[in-house]
Amino acid sequence: MIKNKKILTGELRLNGDAYTILNMIGHGGSGAVYRVLHHKSKEIQALKHVATIHLSRQTTRDYRNEINFLYQLRKKRCAHIPLLYNYKYCRSSGDLSIVLELGEIDFASYLGMQKSKPLNMNFVRWYGQQMLEAIAEIHEEHVVHRDLKPANFILKEGSLKLIDFGISKKVDRHTGTVDIDTPTGTINYMPPEAFAFVGDGPKKHTQIGLPSDIWAFGCILYQMIYGRTPFHRIPSDQKAQHICSTSIKIDYPSVVHFNPTKNKQDGGEEEEDDDDTYPTQKPSHISIGKDTVAMLQSCLERSPLLRLSAKELLEHRFFYPSSSTL
Repeated sequence: MIKNKKILTGELRLNGDAYTILNMIGHGGSGAVYRVLHHKSKEIQALKHVATIHLSRQTTRDYRNEINFLYQLRKKRCAHIPLLYNYKYCRSSGDLSIVLELGEIDFASYLGMQKSKPLNMNFVRWYGQQMLEAIAEIHEEHVVHRDLKPANFILKEGSLKLIDFGISKKVDRHTGTVDIDTPTGTINYMPPEAFAFVGDGPKKHTQIGLPSDIWAFGCILYQMIYGRTPFHRIPSDQKAQHICSTSIKIDYPSVVHFNPTKNKQDGGEEEEDDDDTYPTQKPSHISIGKDTVAMLQSCLERSPLLRLSAKELLEHRFFYPSSSTL
């Protein structure tokens, strides 16, 4: 249940626009996301409703930060960013409402649905390209997302849209970085520099730039190919050390094995289900070509200075394979 917050039902008005709340489609400790009908357009949209009165000042700033970035990116007509239709923040009650374009499914769920199928590199390229296009759009505006992961992409009529800009930051146009006091994000997708503190005492911080998103994208691409992120199997208390250490090599297996009776090639990151069987599928062994490995390595360089940009990656040979290679 949602703590300290009643579930919304019935009709709602925001800045003069009327909505009918249809059902809740997700919730967290401080709020929920609803499917709503916008009366004027007759469109089904998404309403994120948050009770910020129960949150820390920083978390409240993160939610308002998301609105600012969505508004700026909407003005730039970014194709892979969901449309921001309406928003309202009530200081007296602390209620924050954001109305957005509604996706059909998040990419983490969609990726999990692929676990019953052998690796399809056309699938990987198609969605990998769209992710990079989304990243290129926000990087063009000097915005680093900082929490790229499958769950933060949604599918809308076959097109990927990037969501959840709560901890996103603008990088300095001259240095290309922004100072961060505390590492934040989802550790399986966080880059080495997120744990590399500089300074002492109260001035201790990390420096994050646009390449941080490229590392996260590399982790997602790795997951789409191998069924897990590069450091998924490392114990939680050792992940940061493994992510940062240049002496620990990232493994790039040359073959992906798919066994439908054991479900070895699993598109999901959080669960492994070895009991399901798929009698219509046959075991397969997919070779991973050198261009695919080179693409991954271009993203998963420990040094952010060595990672290719989103625009450079979109020109990579990985997206233009010959008939004889993956």
